[in-house]
Amino acid sequence: MKKGYIILEIGWEYNDEYYTTGNYGEMYEAPTEVFMDKKLAQAECDKRELESFRGVNLSSYLGEDLDSYLANSASEDDLFKYVKDTFDVDMEDDFYFDIPNKATDEQIKGLMEILTLRFHSLKEITINE
Repeated sequence: MKKGYIILEIGWEYNDEYYTTGNYGEMYEAPTEVFMDKKLAQAECDKRELESFRGVNLSSYLGEDLDSYLANSASEDDLFKYVKDTFDVDMEDDFYFDIPNKATDEQIKGLMEILTLRFHSLKEITINE
């Protein structure tokens, strides 16, 4: 049996206050392609993930539950400091922040080190021939 790799897009829903993945955990949009090379699939997943962060209103995804989106060793202060130092925006005042469309990959990767928020997931599948 062969292994393949699919990129799943996490299905976020807006509940009139902020985006959520629903009451039952992550939901996914149906994948549209299968990759046979894991490195190629991971590179494409990473590219899509970076693009998905650009222009996003971060506060609409974090909602009232910021702590659940912080990486294990990160704190709210780490996030607020990173956003202030990198984008010159003070999230502590009103918790509102749009990630600039012109944010660099490195700037977004810095956010991704602090947050567990994701838009895509790479999954290995078995291909029966």
